[in-house]
Amino acid sequence: MKPPAEDSAGRRAGRLVKWNDEKGYGFVAPDDGSGDLFAHISAFDAGQRRPEQGDVVFFGTDRSDRRAKATAVRLKALPLPRTVLLGEAVGALCLTIHFLFFFGFIRLQGPVAAYLVMSIITFGFFLADKRRAERAQWRLTDTSLHVLEGLGGWPGALIAQAVLRHKTRKPGFQKILWAIVAIHFGMWTVWYLRSSLFG
Repeated sequence: MKPPAEDSAGRRAGRLVKWNDEKGYGFVAPDDGSGDLFAHISAFDAGQRRPEQGDVVFFGTDRSDRRAKATAVRLKALPLPRTVLLGEAVGALCLTIHFLFFFGFIRLQGPVAAYLVMSIITFGFFLADKRRAERAQWRLTDTSLHVLEGLGGWPGALIAQAVLRHKTRKPGFQKILWAIVAIHFGMWTVWYLRSSLFG
């Protein structure tokens, strides 16, 4: 289904056909077939996620300079991937366990308590990275976030994605995150089976 030609503010529709995230600029191809427009990260509306190549956008146009530029760029909201929706469910379960532990309804032993601590730390790093993205500042690397997830902070990463809507549309990032989740579940499954059968 094609996006509307304009949004409620009268901005034209187009697609981000090129995007250099490190340098913070790219080009928008208007749906009306006119020439591509230069788009800088500072032209995007505040409070949105980081732009990605292929995003559908609505924008104004500034032709005061020799090169036409896109202004007041707004990203079109897209449905969340199913993996993110599943992540929200898992994250909500982990958050519930953390809540019950915090108020003393349940007791957590060493490994689970470690998950709690690492999840809080990981959530904080996701929040910091999102704030940096909104301000077009130097970003945290995906590798740094994955290391925290691997050390037990993956529940915090899932919660951060659900709450902050951060890193939800990067397929490569999602694959590694879910691989980490699968490895953790696999290790605990092996531990449980060994304890049950040979303990």
